[in-house]
Amino acid sequence: LVRGLPWLDWQFLTSFDSRFPERAGILAAMVGTALTIVITVIVSLPVGIMSAIYLEEYARDNWFTRLIEINIANLAAVPSIIYGLLGLAVFVRFFGLNRSILAGGLTLALLVLPIIIVVSREAIRSVPNGI
Repeated sequence: LVRGLPWLDWQFLTSFDSRFPERAGILAAMVGTALTIVITVIVSLPVGIMSAIYLEEYARDNWFTRLIEINIANLAAVPSIIYGLLGLAVFVRFFGLNRSILAGGLTLALLVLPIIIVVSREAIRSVPNGI
């Protein structure tokens, strides 16, 4: 860390990849990461929150709803490598998105969706019924 600190300057942060190490930067990686996060948030937050509202406020308590709840809880425990393989098979191969930011963002959206649903449902449950 001490030896690498002098290389962390404005040029390093605002330059693209290069064959020459002294001119290489991380701008492309930062932009790609930001775009992937934006896609993930745009897809996962509305779907997750609306799903939580539906399950908590409108869905009847029957076997199908309980099955969905169990599956959501189980999906929250699936390792991320499985989601990565699913994204590769579905978004890259089946839908033909190739290796792209969109495929990565959609895969990450699938990864965080069960967590968003569970957390949103708990937040809705914590609100008193009188409000």
